[in-house]
Amino acid sequence: MTTIAVTDTDIAADGMSFLGEVRHRSDCKKLLVLNGAIYALAGAGALREPLIKWHQDGADPKKIPECKDNGGWTLLVVKLDGLTIFSSDVPFPTKVIPPFAMGSGESFAYGAMEVGANAVDAVRAAAARDPYTGGEINYLIISETLTAPLMQAAE
Repeated sequence: MTTIAVTDTDIAADGMSFLGEVRHRSDCKKLLVLNGAIYALAGAGALREPLIKWHQDGADPKKIPECKDNGGWTLLVVKLDGLTIFSSDVPFPTKVIPPFAMGSGESFAYGAMEVGANAVDAVRAAAARDPYTGGEINYLIISETLTAPLMQAAE
């Protein structure tokens, strides 16, 4: 119940969150920048921080955080050297290339990006059709986001 879209230059996510089948918030921040990576999670929102810590601790498939009835999840890790996903079905690193989309509105987002949309417009397209996508759209310019901390550290 999320849509996340990534192009070569940007990443965007909708802001809608649900509690079960009920819309809960429309301003949820689904993109997190931490230690030189952008993290995004589709599904099992309560696992976001535990999965990020799991990833930063080495992503051992035997130590995946658990959540009863989580319904599945996909964790996207964006670094300057590319995109990697981990999922509840395949807890091993899988490289993906942009354009890339995940979540309930991924098909709509993919379609928009295939005809030239940036990540923000792809999420907007998904929100127009997918009942589980909506709210405020967060976005980041990947190169600016991931190089800014390095530049600040060098100063």
